[in-house]
Amino acid sequence: MRLRRMIVTLTAAASLGLALPAATAYTASAAPAKATAVSTTHTGRVVPYIKWQECAGQTTTWVDLDMVNQVAGIIDDWCYGATGVWTFPHNPGYWISNICAGNNYGTFYYVNLANGQSEHWDFAPGHVMAGQFIPVALHISGWSGGDTCKS
Repeated sequence: MRLRRMIVTLTAAASLGLALPAATAYTASAAPAKATAVSTTHTGRVVPYIKWQECAGQTTTWVDLDMVNQVAGIIDDWCYGATGVWTFPHNPGYWISNICAGNNYGTFYYVNLANGQSEHWDFAPGHVMAGQFIPVALHISGWSGGDTCKS
């Protein structure tokens, strides 16, 4: 019920016609990457064993999200690895412009700001998607191969 209430709230916010900056493009590569140190605190809710870290300017096999901070006018890069579910907190003024799957399989749940609809994207290694999305949840079910994301 809480997720449904969040989706309705996010959908209503998306329908307000927010002025949003242009998206940044991702590049995908087959080169292997090495993960950096992982933090264990974040504002989202974690179902073990998903991990996250800031990954600006890095090449990684993890799922890479470009999060636009509209208030500060910056883009933060966050990467998520291992398996599990990450539930994103409601952060007005933040939205995702790009997502790169790296070498992961899973599903990204979001509100599409273009149409205000709750949607999902099933991804596999090497997949990328650009747009304007309010993140709801990220489920990583597994990984294979050496596909990477460079942010």
